[in-house]
Amino acid sequence: MKFILPFLLICFKLHAGQCPTAAVYVFPDGPNITQNNVFLIAYREVNYHFRNSFNNFKFYAVNQKNEKWKLEIVDTSFGFNYGQILLKPYRKFKIGDTMSIRIYLKDTMQKPTYFNSFLNYLQASLNIYSTRSWVVTVRKDIIPPVWLSDSVAIHVRVSNSSAPGMELSLKIPVSDNNDSTLTFRENNPHLYKMMLGSTKFYYSSVNQSIYSWSGFCEGDIHFTQNDEYKAKISIMDQSGNLNKQTRLLDFKVETGTAKFKK
Repeated sequence: MKFILPFLLICFKLHAGQCPTAAVYVFPDGPNITQNNVFLIAYREVNYHFRNSFNNFKFYAVNQKNEKWKLEIVDTSFGFNYGQILLKPYRKFKIGDTMSIRIYLKDTMQKPTYFNSFLNYLQASLNIYSTRSWVVTVRKDIIPPVWLSDSVAIHVRVSNSSAPGMELSLKIPVSDNNDSTLTFRENNPHLYKMMLGSTKFYYSSVNQSIYSWSGFCEGDIHFTQNDEYKAKISIMDQSGNLNKQTRLLDFKVETGTAKFKK
């Protein structure tokens, strides 16, 4: 097995209003995880072209003793110029362990032509962010998050800066049994999965909200101001427990409110 790269993934937020480098991002945001925590890796598909290469990589969580836990790819998604990989461990982690992620290339695969560029951007990120790891503090969780409201508060902010674009926020209140334990700053321990037609994308919860950025050089799902959309929204907690109720939302990209359909 060829060792490819030690984990060095940055906090997963995709709503920064600027043209980024070809960085890599990760959920969860906070320092603590559960014994069955999922990991959502987001990257700029437009830079790396991983879409047809996932089966060539092996993902592992590794503790401080270099013991390995295989991570299974349970879902992939693609937005405007981002791709995402959702990973889940085959077996539960040990309470008290410190976990990091490592990515390996299968022995039979030649090193991709884009790989050196990928490593260069990861190394550049080390100059700003410390190497990420998490401490396992919460036992295996099998309880899904709960919807708290039928109403969605919508806010639109347009930026005319050097990197023009539009930020759309959808405030969707959710409760999780590990909220108080795993909430980190304004980042809550759950994900929203949004479906717009055939496009699917995961958002980490910031202040109980989805934040989406649509800009000149950047975006996840590319929304247009004043246009109307029909979305299917699901909620998943940090352990990958999915609420069985998918909710339907018709909304217009303007500041106001909308309600989930009954």
